[in-house]
Amino acid sequence: MTTARSYISLCSVLFALLISLDARARDLLPSITNKAERDQVLRPQDFPSDEALEQAGAVIGEVVIDINDIFATDTPDEDATLFRLANALHIDTKKSVIAQQLLFQPGEKYSQQKLEETERLLRSRRYLLDVRVYPFAYHDGRVDVRVRTREVWTLHPGVSFGRSGGANSTGVLIEELNLFGYGKQLGLNYKSTVDRKTTILDYQDPQLFGSRWNLTAQLGNNSDGHKNFFAIERPFYSLDTRWSAGIRLLDDRRVDSIYDLGVARNQYDARLRSGTAYAGWSNGLQDHFVSRWTAGVSYDDNQYALIANSANSNFVPASRKLVYPWVNYELVEDQYRKLENLNQIGRAEDLGLGWRANAFAGIASPKFGADRKALVWGGGFSHSATPSESEIAILTASISGRAENSTMQNTLT
Repeated sequence: MTTARSYISLCSVLFALLISLDARARDLLPSITNKAERDQVLRPQDFPSDEALEQAGAVIGEVVIDINDIFATDTPDEDATLFRLANALHIDTKKSVIAQQLLFQPGEKYSQQKLEETERLLRSRRYLLDVRVYPFAYHDGRVDVRVRTREVWTLHPGVSFGRSGGANSTGVLIEELNLFGYGKQLGLNYKSTVDRKTTILDYQDPQLFGSRWNLTAQLGNNSDGHKNFFAIERPFYSLDTRWSAGIRLLDDRRVDSIYDLGVARNQYDARLRSGTAYAGWSNGLQDHFVSRWTAGVSYDDNQYALIANSANSNFVPASRKLVYPWVNYELVEDQYRKLENLNQIGRAEDLGLGWRANAFAGIASPKFGADRKALVWGGGFSHSATPSESEIAILTASISGRAENSTMQNTLT
């Protein structure tokens, strides 16, 4: 009872503190409304419409990249010592990093679709709060375009603590989403749970050597094993991208436990190794739709073994080794809407609307090195719409599974 009272008392103090902070929030932090007004973009008066520019055969002229600080300290709302300090400590994104991601170049035909998609591509980067791409001058058949980005604080430290089932869990995290302004992500994460202690070093480079290739590397050291992941991929980074390719590798070893009333009754060794190599092709954006085909081969080896001290071997999962070529078809509709305060407060987000669909099939066989014959399959579709300014309607369905000896395995819907 004493513990419960102390917990309630602590919650009351925290609640009162939050009310106090909320009352002072208007004075301490810039409002979301002010940020939206500050970032609003107006085309120059009497500026030709995008349709008129495209019909006139206008081409891209000068491309100006403006990198804006986290806080606009030249405005009264954000002229504060704390905000000036944040701007000074933060390393802004390099202009070259932004330029390498643009879907248009000087001399190319002006396209409203490419400007809008460039906004979406850049907004997907976690190191940018928002992006505006818009024409600001037109002369001699050339359209000058401005790319304006707003920075966000990218150094994220974190500490967590929890208690469940009589056992404590702790965690410490530090990650930088924009290492030295080059768009690279580096993180170190330590977790201690009832099952294991884990230290993970994670590195992500979405523009390897300034290209469209992505690199992801994760090294994990566990008290009961390890987890290492590596991937190098060139995705369909835009709707009009014609090809993709990549390789993904995973090596995961750990000891899994089965609990009964908070007590580990069984333990088994899990060794999971997988790899995928693939290549994809597409005819690009046609009539507001994109069709993509991807073919590849996957290796999926899951081996389980009972720990010597465990009492019941019936709880050990069955080992499985699948090696199979596969093909995937994807359909995407070019329909998006920019929203704010959807999943994240004060951040612009792009919601994909219209139709999305995919279908996947692969055949595993001992001829390829698998331990069985199997048909690996899956597919799904979705349709999203916004009936009004405050409503989002989403229809979605998916199914996946594996067919072995005329029976279905691991079917999910």
